[in-house]
Amino acid sequence: THTSKADRRLDRLVRRGRRIDELTQQADAAIAELRRINRQRTRWAMARRRVLQERLAAIGAEARRLVGMKV
Repeated sequence: THTSKADRRLDRLVRRGRRIDELTQQADAAIAELRRINRQRTRWAMARRRVLQERLAAIGAEARRLVGMKV
């Protein structure tokens, strides 16, 4: 079946919007966890903080790529 160019463009926009929503939720969860463990000085907390910060950096990079994309 043939889909029009406009339909394909809309599908891409919708998929991108959903992915951005998903990334936003992931970032919110990581930030919430960071806030919880922020004051802790245990080795576990310090390692976990590093993991969460790396994850946030990756989420931010993907979000910037998605937002900057042409349709």
